[in-house]
Amino acid sequence: MPLNPTRLTICVIIAVYKKPRELQFVLESLEMQSRLPDEVIVTEDDVSTDIPAILAQFQTRLPKLTHLSQVNQGFGKCRALNHAIKHSKQDLLLFTDGDCLFRSDFIETHLHLAREKQFVTGGGHINIHQDFHSSTNLTPAIQNQTIFSDTYFKLNTCGVIKLWRLKPPTGLKKILNWVTRRNALNGCNACVWRSDVIRAGGFDEAMGYGAEDLNLGIRLNNLGVIGRSYRYSLPHLHLDHARSYKNQAQVNNNVTFNRSIKHSSTVLPRKSVLL
Repeated sequence: MPLNPTRLTICVIIAVYKKPRELQFVLESLEMQSRLPDEVIVTEDDVSTDIPAILAQFQTRLPKLTHLSQVNQGFGKCRALNHAIKHSKQDLLLFTDGDCLFRSDFIETHLHLAREKQFVTGGGHINIHQDFHSSTNLTPAIQNQTIFSDTYFKLNTCGVIKLWRLKPPTGLKKILNWVTRRNALNGCNACVWRSDVIRAGGFDEAMGYGAEDLNLGIRLNNLGVIGRSYRYSLPHLHLDHARSYKNQAQVNNNVTFNRSIKHSSTVLPRKSVLL
């Protein structure tokens, strides 16, 4: 049953590891939202001086902006996210990364799609090439929203694949949302009830990089919380980058582990500060 979005509160949780320049663009895209978040938590898997300097610029521009940090001891994104979950106060938690940009209707759309015992997940990456975004000031295009047009991409980044997903929702997109639905949690674009995340114990801190967001989604399923995919109504842009930290063996182990709990009754993670 649809809920009244005006009565819901929402916290945006941004996972960050280095990349202060990219974070500035992310925060600018949040500042342009038609419906501002009630709380923003930037949770850093590191202790740096660059990130606080960026956040200082937005303390009066975004509501309840909080910075959490921790000493980096290898891949610690799950632990950083759990600290943010513990710190959060709002009804809904919108998870994203410090290199993702959102159209101005992003938060408003997530709130309208919220349903009890469900989580909502948006589209996969539409990449902005690293050689372009690292040498271009994206701020003007974020502020006037032209960065979310196919014309901008064709003129500036040479990317044409998937760009039609950036256009306003249409009847065709609603159909495509349905036929391509996946009951899977996309950690860079997912909105979950805080109470459900707490009951599921948050992210599994025993997991390294790869499919750790899918793991939370599976355990939410086991809890009776289903996922709804709106990849064509909730697209996002990704500031692309190399992934030197990716360990394919670790990714394969995570995928195998996720398979083992998919049809089980497992709800709680093996390790979490929320337990």
